[in-house]
Amino acid sequence: MNQNEKLLSLVQEALSELDQPNYKLSSVIRKSIRIARLRNDFDNLYWLELEMVDMRDKWNKDHLTSNLRQHYKADEFEILNKRVYETIIEARTSHNSEQVYAPSVPDIEGLRETLTDNVQSFKKGSLHEFDTKEMIASLDRILKRIEHRVFDFLSLSEKQLIDGQRNSDFFERTRQYVDTRLSLLSVSALQQLTTAYVKTNRR
Repeated sequence: MNQNEKLLSLVQEALSELDQPNYKLSSVIRKSIRIARLRNDFDNLYWLELEMVDMRDKWNKDHLTSNLRQHYKADEFEILNKRVYETIIEARTSHNSEQVYAPSVPDIEGLRETLTDNVQSFKKGSLHEFDTKEMIASLDRILKRIEHRVFDFLSLSEKQLIDGQRNSDFFERTRQYVDTRLSLLSVSALQQLTTAYVKTNRR
């Protein structure tokens, strides 16, 4: 299995996990981070890693920024940084209060579990039950928006990897055909072509 096939397998594993009941979005994001890093897909790596840290955590945000900045020109990174934060803020804004929810995806999931456990202890129809259910629904909306973006990243990556594999298979079949034809016409020409092909792939 080559690198492209391994990546495709990892992408499809992450997509399948999204379809499982009670899956953890944080687990899928970790796989997505690995995929983006292996593909040198720094645009997507940036926002995926930011989803896993608290927006108030300046040290971790600065650490991510310094690691990513080296792959861009200064003006390019500023454009990327602005676009990434605008998208994250939009996904994490509560439409009821217009407040931006800052915790990381793992923290959001943990809070949702705690609230779900607590709501069982409240009196049916009480204000506490209503407020807690409203909070759970708000967290669900945030997680769902992030999930949509992660799904788009994974499905696009899957398409690109499949297309890349098809192109690779096409060129390999073409090379084999040319080799066969040349071997019938000229053994020396085939040897020269093979030598050139090997040198090119060593670069």
